[in-house]
Amino acid sequence: MATSSAVSAGQLATATQYNNLRTDVLSTHTHDGTDGSATVSATTLDGTATVSGVQTHSANVVFNANADISFAGTTGTNDIVLTNALADALSVTDGSADIIVVDTSTSGNVITFTSALTVGVDDTGHDVQFFGATAGAYMLWDESADDLIIAGAGAISIDATTDATNTTSGSFHTDGGAGIAKKLYVGTDLDVDGTSNLDAVDIDGAVQADGTITVGVDDTGYDVKLFGATSGQFVLWDESADELVLAGDTKLSFHDAAGGENIIASADGHLEINAGTTLDITAPTVDLNSSTEFNIDTAIYDLNASGAVTVNSSGGTLSVGNDNVDQAINIATGGTRTLTLGVDDGTDLTTVVIKGPVFIGDTANAEMTRGLTINQGAADDMTFVLKSSDINHGMTTLPTGQDLEVDDWMTIQKNHENVGGVRINAIGEVSAEIGMQVIAFAGPPTTSDTSASRGVIAYFVVRHDGSNGYVAPATDSNGYSWGVADGDGNYLTKMLLKADDGELHLQDTTLVALDTEDDILVTRGLQKASGTGFIDSIYDKHNPFNDYDKLRELKLVGPKDEFGDHLFPLQPRLTLHEGALWQLFEDLMSVVVSLPEAQKNCLNPRLKSRLLALEA
Repeated sequence: MATSSAVSAGQLATATQYNNLRTDVLSTHTHDGTDGSATVSATTLDGTATVSGVQTHSANVVFNANADISFAGTTGTNDIVLTNALADALSVTDGSADIIVVDTSTSGNVITFTSALTVGVDDTGHDVQFFGATAGAYMLWDESADDLIIAGAGAISIDATTDATNTTSGSFHTDGGAGIAKKLYVGTDLDVDGTSNLDAVDIDGAVQADGTITVGVDDTGYDVKLFGATSGQFVLWDESADELVLAGDTKLSFHDAAGGENIIASADGHLEINAGTTLDITAPTVDLNSSTEFNIDTAIYDLNASGAVTVNSSGGTLSVGNDNVDQAINIATGGTRTLTLGVDDGTDLTTVVIKGPVFIGDTANAEMTRGLTINQGAADDMTFVLKSSDINHGMTTLPTGQDLEVDDWMTIQKNHENVGGVRINAIGEVSAEIGMQVIAFAGPPTTSDTSASRGVIAYFVVRHDGSNGYVAPATDSNGYSWGVADGDGNYLTKMLLKADDGELHLQDTTLVALDTEDDILVTRGLQKASGTGFIDSIYDKHNPFNDYDKLRELKLVGPKDEFGDHLFPLQPRLTLHEGALWQLFEDLMSVVVSLPEAQKNCLNPRLKSRLLALEA
């Protein structure tokens, strides 16, 4: 159609096509004369309008109830173009539920917006709902709740790969909080700038914290548990017990993993502290408390202290060493050191038990299994000293020149600084009546009287040749000597026993003079006073010396003890015997002198010789 003309209502009612525009009711229609196009103004449609070309409306187009408009074409695009200089280019108003319905069931049918789409105005909005292909799945802008709702199986998929570096960057960001009812999966890093309040956390990978980690607050904590790769192995901070628990034989390792520096409970009740090379404990005071036993198992144990070292064993035994292993325990390697066992409080009952040899100044003695070895080296002073705080004898120098202390009551030392021997010194106070007492306890002694006989106390003098051989005593060599020291400290021998033949030598400077007594009768009286089983003769009855008191007066017997026994001095007795023999000689010679000459000729040569000596 080349020219424009008016179309009446009747013509539209018969659905006559008028240049690509079919309408049921069209009051005014103006065609521009171009085929396939038309210009329509002031149009009201009560029925269905199908537009297959380009329709331009310069005035209002009104679709009444039950009126449809269809844009159809086989090629190209079908557009509704709204051109208006005013703010509202398209205004659709209707009181029904569905104002605009777009059917995109046919593949390829889409609605494209090339400019902004605004629903409502500020402070007055409208719901916008997008349905998905699954029942119950939709996206709804709920204007009354000011919420964008993804319902049912709906999801938000953002394919942008931009990383977030702050709260306003990345593929998704929000100026407010985010509430998530289900799991949150983060494919790479999760960067939280602020405080994370997490009711429960399950982390399957590595965690790096660049700031402080705090669990709970002061006075209100929470359990923290770290599991290992082995069943029953974990670390637990037990907040109710205020304890850090390493369960099972979990190790607390230092320096590196699986190294030698760790703390481990290898069994229930057994805790080990292990160090690969050195374990240092530094503190002003270190207390090690053990209720049953304290063991130190080591190849070498060095105890270095700048002050005193005190080892206390209360109610038990302090054992050092192992009965079945050869060991050495060194206390210092130089200088002066003091080892104190126990406390000097007057009641100390410290017991030291040493199961093996003890060496002072030495390290071995092949000929001793258990005992004490003291090696003085080149020292010439005391080797062994016994002291007592109850003693103060006042002596500081012995007659030999050896120094001692006033509370020493026994000392042992070399007798000579170069050739050896032993000197035993027993020192008592000035009021002491006994300086040394030797008592031997044994069974029944032997009763034989030979050179092989032994007494309960046996002393022997042995001469050696200096090459592990023995030599018989020389003639007249001295075996034993007994003596005293004079006021000047000189040792004086009073009794001497020869080594070769047992000859006894006595010194007597206080002989008892008995020349005025009858030494023979005194000898008889002393004999009877010193023993029993004697047979009396007629001469015993008138012996005045058969009396203890008389013999005591002559100092031939000692005082009696509580048992009635007494001793006698040997020297006066020997002198008495010598006097008796001399008196007997004098009596015999007085008889010989008074004999007639005939009888003198009958005397034995010894008596004759004595008689001739007297007569000469």
